[in-house]
Amino acid sequence: MGKFSRLGAINNKIENNNKLCFAKENLSVEQFDKLYKSYRQLFWFQIAPVIVFIVIIIFMLIFIPSDYSNLKSGIILLGIAFFVVPFFPIWLIISQFTAGKLWHKYSKWYKREGSMNELYELFK
Repeated sequence: MGKFSRLGAINNKIENNNKLCFAKENLSVEQFDKLYKSYRQLFWFQIAPVIVFIVIIIFMLIFIPSDYSNLKSGIILLGIAFFVVPFFPIWLIISQFTAGKLWHKYSKWYKREGSMNELYELFK
């Protein structure tokens, strides 16, 4: 991961932690649980294809004999080209509309610093 990617990931994690801390201080336990569940759902939805892809590559490296090293490298490069270029960005866009809807609403509210009444309306 590049330097700027790492910094972006760290900043995103810090921002998400700040959002969660604010929610924990200002929401009821039930509301916070709903929000946290939505956050985790989005996280796992976005990271699942990466985990599956890594597991497939590991199994392929283990179970395809070394006699077929050109085939191994070709399949890995083809998989990376298919996964990184078209699939993963599309998957991230889809995740914005399918998983973690409450978290997305809360994040928008948090960024524009809406009123507390608007926050409580998100959970109705």
